[in-house]
Amino acid sequence: EEMRRSIENLRAVLKAAGCDLRDVVQTRNYVDDPVDVPAFNRLYREYFSAPFPARTTLTGCLGGTLRYEIDCVAVIRSD
Repeated sequence: EEMRRSIENLRAVLKAAGCDLRDVVQTRNYVDDPVDVPAFNRLYREYFSAPFPARTTLTGCLGGTLRYEIDCVAVIRSD
């Protein structure tokens, strides 16, 4: 649920900037427990589709109460 909330928050920020998840070209993902990476990957594919954004995933780096965090780079395309 925390990861889903993180991506939904990201989606809301992108919307406020005039774009959406399809405009994401890179994500940086932080997963506290390496055991959670397969579940994270499944959820990631619910939100992002091919061609997937460039991606970096770090584990064991959050500490505290956070289990997941995500940030991104998005490009607003002009028509």
